[in-house]
Amino acid sequence: MLFLCLACGEKAGVSPGGDAYIKLTVAGKSWSSDGMAVIGTSLTDGRHNLTISGRDEGFEGETSSFAAIFSSAAEITTGTYTLSASDAGVTLTKVNGKTYLGGGMAGTSFVINITETSGSGSAKKLKGTFSGELKGPATGDRVTITNGEFSSL
Repeated sequence: MLFLCLACGEKAGVSPGGDAYIKLTVAGKSWSSDGMAVIGTSLTDGRHNLTISGRDEGFEGETSSFAAIFSSAAEITTGTYTLSASDAGVTLTKVNGKTYLGGGMAGTSFVINITETSGSGSAKKLKGTFSGELKGPATGDRVTITNGEFSSL
């Protein structure tokens, strides 16, 4: 589902590149999208979807990707969203050479707080914060994301 949402492009209300950004701290290290962020909403089969995706081309000497997605029956607006359902998830690649998963698809706690919106439909812009825990490939292998922020405003 993640790849389908990323492929929605501008028709789905996604703001590629430009002023959009994602920043976070993971395992005590700063991560920042390199002008390569996609943040936006779409409406598919009566469900409202949010996609936050980007990459840091110099994280620990590699290209690391971050993506958070979720779906809601109600329109996505300002407020706090806990990613606990099976149609919600987070991925972060190339942290200590591994991929980490979070939210409903991994059974961890992950929260997105949308603090500001502007526009509507395909022109909707969003700003907010996020944090939570992600699971690695081995039992007990976990990292925590703190100081997460995003904006397409």
